[in-house]
Amino acid sequence: MAGLAFKELRKFLDNEVQKTATQAARQGALQIVNDLQRLGPYWDGYFYYAWEVREGDVAIPADQVGASGRSAAANPHPNKGAFTLNDIPDPRITFRGKAPTFTIGNRMVYRDIALDLEPGRIKSGGNETAPQDWYLNYYAGGEMDSRVSQVIQRRISLPD
Repeated sequence: MAGLAFKELRKFLDNEVQKTATQAARQGALQIVNDLQRLGPYWDGYFYYAWEVREGDVAIPADQVGASGRSAAANPHPNKGAFTLNDIPDPRITFRGKAPTFTIGNRMVYRDIALDLEPGRIKSGGNETAPQDWYLNYYAGGEMDSRVSQVIQRRISLPD
C-alpha cells in the first residue's frame, strides 16, 4: 500500500512542477515582450504592436506592413506593454517533464531594420526612439536572461 501512496504523491508533485514551469514560462514570455515593446523603436506604433508569442519553436512571419503617413502624435507611445498574460499561449500540460517553449517575434516586414540586424534605422541627425543595437544589447547583454531569472525566482519560492 505504501508503494501506491508514493506513486500518487510522485504523480501529484510532477503535475505541480509542470504547472509551475508552464506558468513561469508564460510569465517570462510576457515580461520579455513587454521589455521589447518598451525598449524598441517607436514611431507610429506598428512595430510596437506587432510582437507575437507562439507556442513551440516556430517561425513568425514578417507579413505586416504599417500605414504610411501616420505620425507618433496620432498614436502616442503607451505607458506600459500592450501584452497581457491572456495574449500568451497557455499550452496543454502533458506531464511528460518537458518544459514549454515559446517563440517571440515581430511581424513587421521591416523588423530586421528595427531590430538593428540590418543597417538603415539610425540616420545621422535623425530623431531615433531607441539606441543603436538596442535588441542585441537586450538579448546578448544579459538583460533578457536576468528577466527570465527574476520571473523564475518570483514564481518558484523554495524554502531555505
